[in-house]
Amino acid sequence: MHRGFIFACAGLCVGLAAVAACSGSNGSDITTGDAGTGADGGTEGGSGPSPAQASGDLAHIVCQRFQECAPAFITIAYGSSAECEKRFTAQFEDNLTAPGTNQTTSQVEACVAAAQGLSCVDLLGRKTPDVCKPPPGQLADGKACATDAQCTNKRCKVAPGATCGTCTSPVAGGQTCAKDDDCDDGLKCVNSACDPYGAMNAACDGSHPCNPTLGCVAGSCGPAKTSGSCKTSDECDQLHGVFCDGKQCQPLQFANAPAACGLVDGGLQLCNGPATCVPSGVGKGTCNNAPADNAPCTADGGAACEAPSVCLNGTCTFPTSAACK
Repeated sequence: MHRGFIFACAGLCVGLAAVAACSGSNGSDITTGDAGTGADGGTEGGSGPSPAQASGDLAHIVCQRFQECAPAFITIAYGSSAECEKRFTAQFEDNLTAPGTNQTTSQVEACVAAAQGLSCVDLLGRKTPDVCKPPPGQLADGKACATDAQCTNKRCKVAPGATCGTCTSPVAGGQTCAKDDDCDDGLKCVNSACDPYGAMNAACDGSHPCNPTLGCVAGSCGPAKTSGSCKTSDECDQLHGVFCDGKQCQPLQFANAPAACGLVDGGLQLCNGPATCVPSGVGKGTCNNAPADNAPCTADGGAACEAPSVCLNGTCTFPTSAACK
């Protein structure tokens, strides 16, 4: 249960993270009047903030907004907003200086300002503000990539468990997908097809999810429960750490590694991130800290790597554009 929540929220985070520098954005031309990012990582002509500054500003607002809209995600995936910012700053800076991108640091800063007013409904529904969509990149379809901003047709399709992808176009509603990032703005990958989230009072089920700010109660999207009877956690306020134990919506408890996790003393206890409950699933396990970047890992059954790293060829690998050739 908790791993599924982590992965779902990771997809949501990429939605805002895509705002300027990583995969998940749509892409559109933006004219700001400043120069592009230079090969040395600075801005040509000295205009605009440095990639490091812009990346740090974007990471701050991304993690701040998720702390406000989905605090349980921050706790489970990172343990703290500070750790979230550290991880995203490194990824954003690499993406912002990736080969072929036309994204500028001034555009990133304009996005930071827009993201501050983004509603939780739009943030978690993967609706990117126009100012946050990077301009088309320089890499044609079929070229290796790490981020959408590198690609002419606005999508770098990265397979689950991979760090590099291929330039293509975003997938429209009803078309085939492997994960949320494949889909166009505002769509989610459900049962291998891109579909829109359900709004308030929309019909919902396992194939028709509600916007993450809502719960699916008796087949209809509505306010998520913070308590009361339930059959599945889709009815409960998961964004704030409320899950269904099979009978009642109840708040989760969190513990640091190497504490027990899973079903503990009649309640649900998860791990403060970055850690994984091993073994996962129904029952009781132990919180295992995420392996460090470049440390050995097990793709299935062990502690997950700390996002955005993935377990690649038995090693926790932080995605970098230089590796995508």
